[in-house]
Amino acid sequence: MEGLKRIRAFLEGLSRPVILTLGLAILAAIWFLDRTLSFRETLLLLCTVPVLLVARFSGLVPSLLVSAAAGAGWFLSDLFQKPFDTK
Repeated sequence: MEGLKRIRAFLEGLSRPVILTLGLAILAAIWFLDRTLSFRETLLLLCTVPVLLVARFSGLVPSLLVSAAAGAGWFLSDLFQKPFDTK
């Protein structure tokens, strides 16, 4: 539990733009891993993690931006998937 308290204290000390950038970076990493690694199931459900992180530590408007970016990434992932690609 002490480790979680440290992480929370660290994140609470960061500014809103830094939290937003961190959330977008995590989102980009998830999308990149989903596209490059051939898992049987998609990793895009993990996109909720940066949205929740930004919502908790940065507020409503930045979390809406990250959720819109997550939705766009999910759409692009489905768009670039081959029609009969079963992964």
